[in-house]
Amino acid sequence: MPKCLNCGAESWTVVESLGALETWRCDVCGKEETMHVYKPGLDPILPADLPPVFTVMARWTSAPTASQIGQMQELFPRLKSISAVSLLRKVRDESFIELGRFTDSELKDREPQLKTLGIELERVPVLKIEHTRPTP
Repeated sequence: MPKCLNCGAESWTVVESLGALETWRCDVCGKEETMHVYKPGLDPILPADLPPVFTVMARWTSAPTASQIGQMQELFPRLKSISAVSLLRKVRDESFIELGRFTDSELKDREPQLKTLGIELERVPVLKIEHTRPTP
């Protein structure tokens, strides 16, 4: 398992798989990487028991403060690359902000904090692509 270039952690969660391409999310800092995974002689098949993945959208119920924006960026590290001013503009101009792809278990610890920030979430299911082997 490769180390995260952002924080050095070696713990990853696969959040998307399309053919031989997999998107992995660092379990420590949230950085996402898309990697080509080659398994000789095998078709890349996702286990059937993987939990569903959702594209998660956030909406503030009222205009956020700078402190609330900072707390949101701490909860979702990928938002740190967007300035607070840009996030405020997105909140004003768009009804939802995309937070990324998550499973329900990844969100359960964050949801109480999101509610105290006045943030509602919408989960949009990511369609699973079934991989099957051709019959000879």
